[in-house]
Amino acid sequence: MTTRSETRYSEIEATDLDWVWPGYLPAAMISLLDGDPGLGKSTLTVDLASRISTGRPMPDGTGGGEPRGIVLL
Repeated sequence: MTTRSETRYSEIEATDLDWVWPGYLPAAMISLLDGDPGLGKSTLTVDLASRISTGRPMPDGTGGGEPRGIVLL
């Protein structure tokens, strides 16, 4: 028999996030891009991967810095 521990949301402490693209794309977390076909999701994904892996700023000029690793699935 397995036991289940319960944690109330009120007991969870908030932590600051490290952002790759502030307000849009958190670092070290799984992110999902969803939308209808033909809207440019693949183009946006490859553009963001290129920016992140080279340390260039995001489309709005924020972010950038040290290059980071990227995993695309």
